[in-house]
Amino acid sequence: CHTSQGFIEVAGTGATSAGADVDNPLPQNCYTCHQIHSTYTDADWDLRVSDPVTFWVKGETADIGKGNLCINCHQAR
Repeated sequence: CHTSQGFIEVAGTGATSAGADVDNPLPQNCYTCHQIHSTYTDADWDLRVSDPVTFWVKGETADIGKGNLCINCHQAR
């Protein structure tokens, strides 16, 4: 979650950490949350992840809309 690439991997797979070291780590940026310049349509501004999130500790699922993106990382470990 501490690099753009790590967040994209963790949020996309549901893993608790990225699977490999990142050679050239990037800070959080627009691409972290949005799939900018993927389709060159308004869909590029959609959030990368908006599905409900299952918490790692208790296994409970939360659905707080756009905040689902944030709780992929901002949760107890």
